[in-house]
Amino acid sequence: MKYGFIFPGQGSQYLGMGKDFYEKYPLAREMFERAETLIKVPLKKVIFENEKMLNNTKYTQPSIFLISAIILNILGLEVTFEKEPSIVAGHSLGEWTATLASGALNFDDTLDLIYYRAKFMNDAAPEGFGGMTALIGPSKLEDKYSFYNMVKETLEEEKKEVYIANFNAYNQIVISGKLGDLEYIEDVFRKKGVRRVVRLKVSGPFHTPFMKKAADKLLNIMNKRDFKDGLIPIISNVDAEPTLFSNEIKDKLYKQIFSPVNWVQVVEKIKEMDINLLFEIGPKNVLKNLVKRIAPEIEVINIEKVEDLEKAIPIIEKINKGEI
Repeated sequence: MKYGFIFPGQGSQYLGMGKDFYEKYPLAREMFERAETLIKVPLKKVIFENEKMLNNTKYTQPSIFLISAIILNILGLEVTFEKEPSIVAGHSLGEWTATLASGALNFDDTLDLIYYRAKFMNDAAPEGFGGMTALIGPSKLEDKYSFYNMVKETLEEEKKEVYIANFNAYNQIVISGKLGDLEYIEDVFRKKGVRRVVRLKVSGPFHTPFMKKAADKLLNIMNKRDFKDGLIPIISNVDAEPTLFSNEIKDKLYKQIFSPVNWVQVVEKIKEMDINLLFEIGPKNVLKNLVKRIAPEIEVINIEKVEDLEKAIPIIEKINKGEI
C-alpha cells in the first residue's frame, strides 16, 4: 500500500491542542522548550491559555507547526518506518511542516522561517485593509470545475482587486482581497445565488499579490538557510507537482505566499499517484473532510491526540509488513 502524510494550515488551531502529548511525552516538552528559546515566544502559554494570541497570525502559524511537528516526531519515536510515505503535502502553512517531514529543512530552520513568514504576512496589510471570504457552492455540480470556473470568470469580469486564494474543494473556494472590493464582490456572488458567502476571521488578504512584499522579505532570510533535497517528494500548493529538489522546494514555498492554494489539484495528484491512505498529522481534521469531498476513495486517518496515535501505530506496522 502507498500512503502519505498531510499537514493542516492556519484555521485548524484551538486552545489546548497538543496538551495530551505535552503531558505524556518528555520529547513534546523538550520541543516546546526548544521552540520558545528559538523564537522567544511563550508558546506554551499561547497554545494552552491565551486564545486571543493563538488566533493572531504571528502566533497561530508557529503554534500549529509546533504541534504538528511534535506529533510527527513522536510517531517516529513509537514506530519504525520500514516503508516511508510516498509523498508529503500540506495546506498553506502545512506545506512547511511537509518540508520538515521530507528532510529538506531541519526543525530549527523551519520554525524560524515560519515565525518570520507569519510576522511578514501579518505586517503586509494594515488592519482593515483586506480580508478573505469563503464561497460555498451547490453540493451537486454540473461538472467538477463548474463552480470554480464561475468564480474565476466573475472575478475577471468585475476587475476588482479580489483573487482566488484557496481552491479547497470543488464547491468550496476562498477569495481574498481589498476590503471594499471584497464587500462588493460578496454582494455579486450573493446575487448570483452562491449558497453561502462567509467572511473569514483573518487579518489580511493572504495568498494574493498583496503578499508579494512579505514573500520577498522572507526569501532574503530563506536564502541564508540550509535547504537540502528532500527524501520524500513534496506536492506543492503552487502547481500540485511533487518535487525533491532543494531549489524547487524553496522557490515554491516562496511563491506559495502570494499564490493560490490549489488543494483540489494536490489531492487529484495524490489520487493519480495511486496513494489510497493519508495520515493527517496535526490539530483538527479539516483536510480529512476536504479530501473526502474531492476523492472519497482515499482513506484519511487524523492524528491529533494520543489516542489517535495509538490507533495509527498498528496500521503503520501492518503497512511495514505488507499486510495491507
